[in-house]
Amino acid sequence: MITALLGGCAKPAYQYNREGMVVNSQRAYYVNEPLWLVLSMPGDFHYQPADTGKGVQVGYSRPEDKAVLRQLGIAPEKATILYNATPVKPPYYHLVALLHHDSSGLSKGMARKYTHAAPSYWYRKVEYKKREIYQALLPYRDGAISLVYYAARQNDCHYCDIENIATFNYNWLVKNAGGGSDSTLREVALEVPSDSLSAKEMGVMLVHRLDNSGKVNYQTFVPMAAGEHRFNMSLQKGLYRFSYMDRQQHIRWSRQMHVD
Repeated sequence: MITALLGGCAKPAYQYNREGMVVNSQRAYYVNEPLWLVLSMPGDFHYQPADTGKGVQVGYSRPEDKAVLRQLGIAPEKATILYNATPVKPPYYHLVALLHHDSSGLSKGMARKYTHAAPSYWYRKVEYKKREIYQALLPYRDGAISLVYYAARQNDCHYCDIENIATFNYNWLVKNAGGGSDSTLREVALEVPSDSLSAKEMGVMLVHRLDNSGKVNYQTFVPMAAGEHRFNMSLQKGLYRFSYMDRQQHIRWSRQMHVD
């Protein structure tokens, strides 16, 4: 009887997607090959092991993360946690990214953010147990991505970074990151040598476009499944550096070439 009562009171558990990886570049990026998803984290974020308490942790959450999500009414059975993050230097706050598989009704009670008079993501602000909470809702395929920020109330830095993070990712998700029209793009096909591949874990192809002095003026990332050695992408003309990185942040293969 006691066991039955305890089982009946158990709360549904949040699910985690542990397939993603973090790429440390000019800023940190979360890349998930099965979801074909890339999220940017402008600010002081880097990949860190789960026991440091700072940086980005894929497929994990803190107890306080779950309390904040429940306060926002985000049901465990309707969202999957992708990662949680804390900046590696002040100002400190917590950021949780979630995938909603169905976007219907999610924006109810939210306000629309506008950037230069153009509509952007949906958001809401909540205060809970002396915390400031900010939820940004971004469209993604048939569902949505939530970026949930929370921190102790701070007089000098309200909602630090979250609006920049949300705006950047809204533009990243809804616009063509490479730019240009079909007539200006060129198809690039490469093969990564088998001995350079990560055979059991996903990797990522880093794509950097270089200016005449060799400096990076554009970058993007293409998730690659475990053992996948063929890479295809449409790019504008220019000089590019392609680098294959594994989950441990090791560059295992690189090639520089002109796209004509």
